[in-house]
Order: sequence, then C-alpha cells, then structure tokens
Amino acid sequence: ADPRHDRDRVVSRRKPRTLAEAVGPSAASEAAFQAAVTDYATMTGWWWWHDQDSRRNREGFPDLLLMRGTRQVVAELKREGEKPTPAQVDVLGRFARCGAEVYLWRPSDWPDVEAVLRRGAIAPEGLQSRIPP
Repeated sequence: ADPRHDRDRVVSRRKPRTLAEAVGPSAASEAAFQAAVTDYATMTGWWWWHDQDSRRNREGFPDLLLMRGTRQVVAELKREGEKPTPAQVDVLGRFARCGAEVYLWRPSDWPDVEAVLRRGAIAPEGLQSRIPP
C-alpha cells in the first residue's frame, strides 16, 4: 500500500494532521506549534510575520509579530520545558515598553493563545472594508 494514503500517518513534516498534534503536551516541534498559531491568527483576521531564516536577525528577535487594528502582539514560541534566552527576554521587554502585547507561548498555553487572538476579532472580509483607499 502507498504510505501517502495512510490516514493515520502524518505526511507533511511542516504541519501536523490535527490541532492536538500541534498543541498537545507532546507537540512534535516548535514549527508545528507555530503553524497552528499562524493558521489560527489568519482565521481570526491577523496580519502576521515570521522570518523564515532568522540566522541574520539580531539575537533575541521574537518568533512572531502579529497586527490587527490597533493591536500589536509579539510572541515567542517555545516547546514545553524550554526557556527563552536572556536576549529573547530582553527583546520581549523592549517590545512591551513600546506598548506591544508580549507573550511567551508553549503548546500547553493554547487556550490562552486562542483567547488573545480572538479578543476583538473581526472577519478578514471586515478588515478589507476598513482599509482606507
């Protein structure tokens, strides 16, 4: 049998088959968790940015920048049990002092992720109608 047709097997290495695989206590990777966060952000009308190659960034730059309306969310994503580096803590503090909402999220924080991104949510089509010409 062709393994690509096996319903119980994860075919994609980037995205998990289910949300539970991305945000459960045994989440496979930070990348899978990030894919779940960015998918949910897109569904709730956020514009987001993640540098696909962070090797040239300044040390400590966060994983995700998200904007919607007047809100700016800055998020550092970690696997369970991992801690941010001192440089990451420093940069998150800099964003917070500038007025951004700053979060350190792990897969076990998924209910908080949803709550933060849902707050003040508007549909993507509503965003288009609010953009000035």
